[in-house]
Order: sequence, then C-alpha cells, then structure tokens
Amino acid sequence: MNLIKIGYLRKAHGIQGEFKVVVEDKFIDDFLETEVVFLEIKGEKLPYFVEEARDGGMLLLKLEEVNTRSQAEQLGTKSMFMRREDIQLTDAEIALEDNKAVFARLLNYTLWEAELGVVGKIKEIVVFPQQELAKVVYNSQERLIPLRAEWIVREDRLLKKVIMNLPQGLLEL
Repeated sequence: MNLIKIGYLRKAHGIQGEFKVVVEDKFIDDFLETEVVFLEIKGEKLPYFVEEARDGGMLLLKLEEVNTRSQAEQLGTKSMFMRREDIQLTDAEIALEDNKAVFARLLNYTLWEAELGVVGKIKEIVVFPQQELAKVVYNSQERLIPLRAEWIVREDRLLKKVIMNLPQGLLEL
C-alpha cells in the first residue's frame, strides 16, 4: 500500500478525543473527505477510521474509538498519512516541493495586532533567504511586518484573519 505523509497530529483538543492537526495545504481538501488516516506508531503505520474531520478556523480530527482526552493524549504527536488512492492530486503535484513561502497561506488575510486591533490586509508576502515579511498598509503607509511563528497568536482560516503579538513600536518604524 502506498502511503503519503500529509501532516501530523498536533495535540488533544477538548474532552471528547479530538485532535488539532496540521495538514499540508495541498492535502487539506482530501483530508477533509477521507475515511481513514494512518498514524506512525513505533515505526509502523496503523490505520485509524475517521469519525469526523473539519475545518472551523483550525483543522480538527475525531478518530473512531478515541473518545476521551486521555486517549487522545496517549496517541500524542504522530505523523499522519493517507492512502495514495484517497488523494486527488497527480503524482507530479504530490512530488512537487512547496517552493512557495512558508507563510504564503496568509496572503489576503487581515492582520490583527493582539492589543491594537486591525493592522491591515496582507497584500503580499515578501520572501528573503532568512525571513518572510507581510506587506500591509497601516495608517496610510506601507509596512513590512516580519512573519515569525512565535508571534502568531491565532489563525482563522474561515475569517481569513491572523492575530499576532508584535513587538512594541514595530508598527511605528
């Protein structure tokens, strides 16, 4: 059986055995429709039937027979795979490395600063070898905001919104 790595379980969510998951962007649509995922446990890829997979601003996964937070925590962070036949992409699309920016998904999102509120819409992601910047218009001036994972408080895919905790004074530079 040909299995393709699509992402990983991040952590338990809630009390009914759900997981927050991270899935590569190109696999999200197939992930939301799949009936089975495979988790790598002690070097083996074991099948788990999907009770529900949903995107409510964050990707959530509920597996059959995992019904408590404790059971979910026992599984922990695991690599997640799908069968090749359950993925609609071509082999070339799967093999293609995502040569886009790590934060490209944030293009056209509204950037919010955790304390100040709305900063502006991300018009462009500027990629440099060592970092990526979000180009936004703030107070009628174009600003380049460094995109750092540790500054991101929350992303909401449905509302196309990212909340960041920016260093004080960064917007005034």
